[in-house]
Amino acid sequence: MRVYIIALLGVIGLLACLARASKPAASKLKAGPFPTIMDSLMDDQDIIPTKRLLRASGAVTGNSEERVGFGTITGLVKSHVSKVVDTTRLKTWLLKNKTGAQVLDKLKLGDDIATALENTKLNSLRAYAKMFNKKNSNSKISVIGILTARYGDDEVAKALVSAQKKAATTDTAKLLRSEQLDFWLTSDKSVVDVFKLLKLSDDGYEALTSRKLEVLEKYIEFFNQKKSGHETLLGTFTTGFGGEEKLVPIIYYAMWDPRTQTKARELEAALLRRWRDENLQPDEVLKLLKLNGNMEHVLNSRRLGALVTYIPTYNNKNRDNQVSLLGVLMAHYSDDAVAKAIAAARRNLATEEIAKKLQSQQLEGWLKSGKSADDVFVLLKLKEDGPAAIGSPKLDTLDEYIKLLNTQKSGEETVIKALVTGFGGESNLMSILTTAKANTQVAVKAEKLETALLTQWKNEKFQPEHVFKLLKLDRDADNVLGSANLPVLMKYISTFNKHNPTHEVSLLGMLKAHYSDDMVAKAIVTAKRSPATEEIAKKLQTQQLEEWLNSGKSVNDVFTLLKLKEYGLAAIISRKMEMLEEYIKLFNREKSGHESVIKTLTSVFGGEGKLAVALETGRRYPRTNIKATELQSAQFSKWLDEGLDSMSVLTNVFKVKEENVARASRMEKSVAKQFKAFYEDNVGVLNGVRCYTKTCVGGSSTSSELFALNNEAVGDFQCVLRSILQTQLR
Repeated sequence: MRVYIIALLGVIGLLACLARASKPAASKLKAGPFPTIMDSLMDDQDIIPTKRLLRASGAVTGNSEERVGFGTITGLVKSHVSKVVDTTRLKTWLLKNKTGAQVLDKLKLGDDIATALENTKLNSLRAYAKMFNKKNSNSKISVIGILTARYGDDEVAKALVSAQKKAATTDTAKLLRSEQLDFWLTSDKSVVDVFKLLKLSDDGYEALTSRKLEVLEKYIEFFNQKKSGHETLLGTFTTGFGGEEKLVPIIYYAMWDPRTQTKARELEAALLRRWRDENLQPDEVLKLLKLNGNMEHVLNSRRLGALVTYIPTYNNKNRDNQVSLLGVLMAHYSDDAVAKAIAAARRNLATEEIAKKLQSQQLEGWLKSGKSADDVFVLLKLKEDGPAAIGSPKLDTLDEYIKLLNTQKSGEETVIKALVTGFGGESNLMSILTTAKANTQVAVKAEKLETALLTQWKNEKFQPEHVFKLLKLDRDADNVLGSANLPVLMKYISTFNKHNPTHEVSLLGMLKAHYSDDMVAKAIVTAKRSPATEEIAKKLQTQQLEEWLNSGKSVNDVFTLLKLKEYGLAAIISRKMEMLEEYIKLFNREKSGHESVIKTLTSVFGGEGKLAVALETGRRYPRTNIKATELQSAQFSKWLDEGLDSMSVLTNVFKVKEENVARASRMEKSVAKQFKAFYEDNVGVLNGVRCYTKTCVGGSSTSSELFALNNEAVGDFQCVLRSILQTQLR
């Protein structure tokens, strides 16, 4: 070490002498390199002297030629000094056992590998590695190892590929590339290990255009040469990306990018060759590519391209065992699943072409096997889909098959016919369509099918009565007006009447033809209570009431027609009673009549007394209480208008003799008592006993002449008697 220092000091002294010899006596020199050199020695900094002695005036003298020669000598001396100092510094680091990473930090090659490769200090790093390895033969280091540890295998690999294409760094990059391959090999790195080191899986399909791919391919070649291996890029990619099912989508995605298309085709060809050499069955390839899970995703999968391409290759090798893509799919999925996926794929621009081919093959296969439209409906399992069938792609498939069937077989099949048969009749189909119309996504399709059904009926000249039965509206009078099929019948009636003006029919007429008046009336009242059917119910009620009126029916006739008498007391809470009340209103308005429910019930029950007892009985049951109380109040109002009091009710209504009122039945007394309370509530009570025009009654008087039982009328015996009788009723 002392020798180096002595030599260095000698050189510095020589350089100083030369500098002084070149300086004119009158000139002032600018700062020279010596402080820089000394400082560098003190702090281990790089020594690159770049300044030379210059005249302060910068004037050209006559001895400039002499100075040029001197400058050359100076440059050589400086270069030598730089090398000596660099070597000295490296030896100093070596004495301190600096690691490769520490020396890299000292040299400050740059923050990224690309910059480091262009830095001339990289030679110093290489020199230090050589010195270090000479001293430490059991723990050698390398430039590539140091750079890899700092920047990473993948970044170093990319940078070396780029650097090799630049003139200034070609040699350095080639050397480092060779060292990198050797470094991996001596580290027992497999080709898959290097794939992972280069982080190619992170690049996805762009790995096929990455600079790192070139490095991987070089290593595969180097590995096979040194290890007598048989590794391939396809095999490395297959393992590296996690299997063929993951590699295939990458290959086929890469085919869409011009940058990666060529390499993708190379990999595809290699993949197909491997399958061909192994004579893999197409259905095995299907499983290998994991295309046997969900048919809905198969035709949209990028993996499908590999199977599509492989099948012709397989068929060329297996002439006696030809297969098709459709056949492979059908072996794993049901007809309806394949048909649904194909029809859905036809709606996608990216898969439309292959879907058309597959659908054509499927339809031709069904036709050759003699399947009818109904057979295909069953095969597609449309019935199981219910309302969802209306928006299903499978319905499109059925439609396409019917077109093919009609073309090839001169048939007259329609989708509507197939749906009617498949769903078990018009009624079931209409229920399906009604539900589908509530779904905005398929409402338009459902409306079109409904219109097609109505058109079919019209073309086949169906009578409305026949449609009524087809829609199963003749089975339940109570719910007929709430049926989802009723609007369809109404539409058809409108269409029928439009084309048959001389044979018009009405919904009411059809209902009455299948159900009795009383059943229709009951259904109408029920329908009025539902917002969904209230409108149609009101129209039908108006028509029915006017029809009765125009036919001259009395209120009693309607009561009989509604069969209310059969209900007994329960008639008062029957829905048909509401219809009777509506008719009475219409009758009185149109006929200036004075009919009432009480009047009608009085007649039906055989007199006021019997009706009164019936209503009083009805008041005692929760189910009939409200209506019975309402009708009883109506009857009491009638009696009040007729001037009756509680005693009169017993004597006039129930025909009980005054002297026998105490023997009146308990129900008759109860009615009289209820009327007395009603009377008092509606007329009022004054102290004493009051009489109407020569008839004394308990309670208040109206405009009738009063004869009060007081000092002026103490002799009115009847008033006294009636007062006593009323007291007995309390």
